[in-house]
Amino acid sequence: MKIEITREDYDFLSMLLSKEEVGTRVEIHHCRTHDFKEVLKKREQHVHGLLERLDKAFPTAAAAA
Repeated sequence: MKIEITREDYDFLSMLLSKEEVGTRVEIHHCRTHDFKEVLKKREQHVHGLLERLDKAFPTAAAAA
């Protein structure tokens, strides 16, 4: 599936994903339950992967950001 996004869309999605990635890292740090910490680590990896794919799909915006 392919979608077209504008520079404004890219900036917004990138900001949201970056905030989620940072927030998830904080949750991991404060988590006391091993099982839930593993769930959070998977979420962080997923968000990071989405950011990488977004940057790859919109390379000119990623370079300028």
